[in-house]
Formats: sequence, structure tokens, C-alpha cells
Amino acid sequence: MLSLLENTGRFAGFAAELLWRMPSALARPTDLADQCYRVGVGALPLVSAAAVSIGVVSWLQTRAMLADFGSETLLPGFVAVFVVVGLAPVLTGLVVSGQVGARLGAELGSMKITEQIDALESMGMGRTRYLAASRVLACVLMTPLLTVCLDCLALVASFSAEAIGGNMAWQQYAAESLRFLTLKNVLPATLSSLLFGFLIGSLSCWFGFEAGHGTEEVGRASTRGVVASMLAVLLANILWVRTSEILMNRLLP
Repeated sequence: MLSLLENTGRFAGFAAELLWRMPSALARPTDLADQCYRVGVGALPLVSAAAVSIGVVSWLQTRAMLADFGSETLLPGFVAVFVVVGLAPVLTGLVVSGQVGARLGAELGSMKITEQIDALESMGMGRTRYLAASRVLACVLMTPLLTVCLDCLALVASFSAEAIGGNMAWQQYAAESLRFLTLKNVLPATLSSLLFGFLIGSLSCWFGFEAGHGTEEVGRASTRGVVASMLAVLLANILWVRTSEILMNRLLP
């Protein structure tokens, strides 16, 4: 228990320093652009596959239930709310955790055991500023973009299923999709991706920096980073829903 509390406190300090240092990554646009490319392009195939899957599956399952009540016209709205508000942010977070979290943990863990990080610190170049800041900022910037991509691809996939197995025109389907979506519920769901991106990047970098010596320890650091970031996304999603609901009620009554 003492070790857990100690590590939690150390990570909190690391996360606070990251928040302070992340703007410095903007001074190195080439490095930041490279990290954004690796995060975005690296996770995009999995995000696309997940989007098509949930778009088609949600259409199939929801249509079967609504058909029993003769309410098929409500299908686009239900699918849109399910995807955009409920599933897309957390699913994107989990995909990014698995793809990016493993890479960051292994990458920084390898730098740790080859003493590259020690060399940087001996030259006065802090690991947080020169290694973690750009990686975490890339996760923060790209996770919301990937979430929007998942939203769009899932809705297009659901309409493709409707075009094949239903009878609703695109104009009607698009209009019905927007019926239940409002700024009050879409904005918090999309903004949650910023929090997920920060948690994924910071936890993955933290476990990479804390890797022990040896290739086996690098593998463990990578695994711990993935598991911790996935758990953090799931827990943060629960807390964010209630918190954002309170904030939106005050800001957009």
C-alpha cells in the first residue's frame, strides 16, 4: 500500500510537470509533427475497423429491436447517439491505448536501459521536456481527431447498411441522425478525448521512464503502460460523464 501511494504521488508530480512542459513542445514543430503522424496514422487503421464494425452492428441490432414496434425511422438517431455520445470517445481511447501506449512504453524503456535518458539529463535536457512533452501533446491533439473520424466512419457504415438492407434515403437518414444530437451532449463527449489522450500519453511515458534494466523489463513497462492507460480511460469516462453533465447544465441551461 505504501509503495502504491508513493508511486501515485510520483506520477501526480510527473503529470503536473507535463502540463507545465507541454507548451514547450510547440517550439519543436518537427518533432511534434512526427509524433502526431505516428499517433494518428498508427491508430487510424484500428479506429477505422472499429468504426465500421460498430456502425454496422449497431444498425443491425437496433433495427431488429425497433422493427418490433414499427419505429424504424428512429434508427438513425439512436445509432448516432449510441456512437457519438456513448461509445466513440472511450473506444478510441482504448484503441490508442493499445497501439500508442505499447509503442511509447517500449520506446522510452529502451532509451532508459541504453542510458540515453541519463545522457540527456547529464546535459541538462530534462526527460519530461525533451522526450515526454511532444509525445503526450501528440496524444492530446490526435485522440479527439481520431474520435471524430470514428464518429463519421461509423455513421457512414450504418447508412451503408441501411442502403443495402433498408429503404431510407440518405437525406432522410442524415436528418434523422441529427435529431437527438445537441451541442450539450456532443461537446462533452468529444472533449473527453482530450483527457483520455493526456492520460494515455502520460501513463505510457511514465512506465517507460520507470522501466528496469534488461529487455524483459522493457516488455513489462510496455504492458503496464497499456493496462494502466486502458484502466485510466475507463475510470475517467465514468467520472467525466457526471462531471460534464453538471458543467453543461450550468453553461448551457
